[in-house]
Amino acid sequence: MDKKLLSKIKKLMALGKSPNANEAAAAMDKVRQLMEENKVSQQDVLLSDVGEIEKKTFSKGNTLSRWENALINCICRQFGVEVVLTSTFNPNTWKYELRVLFIGENNRVEVGSYAFEVIMRNIKSSRNEYLSSLKRFKKTNKTKLADQFCEGFVVAIQKKVSTLSIPFQEKTLIKTYMDEKYPSLEEVKHRESSRTWTDKDYDSFSAGVRTGKDSQLTAGMNGSKTKSLKQAELF
Repeated sequence: MDKKLLSKIKKLMALGKSPNANEAAAAMDKVRQLMEENKVSQQDVLLSDVGEIEKKTFSKGNTLSRWENALINCICRQFGVEVVLTSTFNPNTWKYELRVLFIGENNRVEVGSYAFEVIMRNIKSSRNEYLSSLKRFKKTNKTKLADQFCEGFVVAIQKKVSTLSIPFQEKTLIKTYMDEKYPSLEEVKHRESSRTWTDKDYDSFSAGVRTGKDSQLTAGMNGSKTKSLKQAELF
């Protein structure tokens, strides 16, 4: 669907609410003409307010780690968006890369996806710093302890998250968008660890909680997105 055409129709619809009766009537006549000529439905116009933004995940392969799944759920609750995961083969690395698509009302998607990007950058930095503090551990054990650290970090964030109430009409539009664009979705489960936690695991988790509490999640933001995130009361 032509975005410029949809934008023009929406602007005319706004003029259709003008207190000037002649201006309002002329605008709505033009709306009907454009919609008939271009075979644009009312639903097409409404769905133009729904969009998606793709972001890289930390997880590799086809499954999410427990902590990243929890973080994505936090974003969904806080900003009222839905997600779709896609696994794409990278011919350069010969590996599959997992990506997350945030779907919803355009403004919510923009702010929510940006929040995810900022928080992920924060977690990665803290994770690397924590990894450097682990001495005399095998690589596999370091990775597991770092995952416990990240899980603790996200738990600290979860305590600050509230669930945004989304209007029924908006929920319906998002569902329609997803049904049309992604008709064959399957539920994806996060990656569970079968290992019994040790004292060191709990120490790593606790370190993550402490770091998550102290972390400045809005660090590095600027411009209009900073304003948008503040208005949305990011965590």
